Amino acid sequence: MAVFYIIFIVRGIRLKKNRISTGQLIFLFFIFHIAAVGYAVKFLHPYYGSNDEFTLAAIASGAYGSYTWYFIYLHSAFAWILRFFYTLYPAWNWYTLVMYGLIFVSLSAIGCTWIRRSKRIGGIMAVLLVLASLSPMYVELQYTKTAALVTAAGYILVLSLIHISEPTRRTPISYAVFCLKKKNT
Repeated sequence: MAVFYIIFIVRGIRLKKNRISTGQLIFLFFIFHIAAVGYAVKFLHPYYGSNDEFTLAAIASGAYGSYTWYFIYLHSAFAWILRFFYTLYPAWNWYTLVMYGLIFVSLSAIGCTWIRRSKRIGGIMAVLLVLASLSPMYVELQYTKTAALVTAAGYILVLSLIHISEPTRRTPISYAVFCLKKKNT
């Protein structure tokens, strides 16, 4: 059903203008991403990828006595985020919700970066990334995979800041080719 809404929105945007702007494409990507996460949570029955995840979630929620934010094998920033949320409302499973949030933000950041680089190819790659990540990331929750995705998203965001303009790029390349040709002759 969500796919029909997205198609309707896309057709509505195309009727107003012949081209979709980058902002509109990013908006559509967010709608698609939210619909895909909703589908994964509702119909694919998420579970923890290892026994450690269940134990860590239980420790974080205070199931083994008093609540603690000291975890073995967990990043301290993640533990402080969990501490903050469990202090606000301890009855919710914040371990899972924070992991879903980190996965969503990371995949969205990667997808938006790709869309900004190239609307057509970037949009296709962003949608394929979300579809390929549904089962391994949103269904089988595991801290190590989430941490790896957050790290990869961070690297992509940092590397996307490096932008070499076209005229700057040609000069060093042509100079390097000239040097290589000069040595060969």
